Amino acid sequence: MEKTTVEIFIAMNEDGDFVVVKEESEAMEQIYSDCGGYIARVVKITVKMAPPVITVVEAVVPDEAGVTKEIEATA
Repeated sequence: MEKTTVEIFIAMNEDGDFVVVKEESEAMEQIYSDCGGYIARVVKITVKMAPPVITVVEAVVPDEAGVTKEIEATA
């Protein structure tokens, strides 16, 4: 499976509060908006990650499997 490069930015203030964003320009704004603080540090992390794959399973149920019952609905 082909891997996708993902870049994330983590901003942390002096109290240890942090935010994770996809755009560097949003990191400082988001940390001050969400957590406050006077100073912050921003770190960029690049990750190579494969997207999830949905496993498809096909099942064939034989016609003779199970029990057929007649029901009557009343109102």
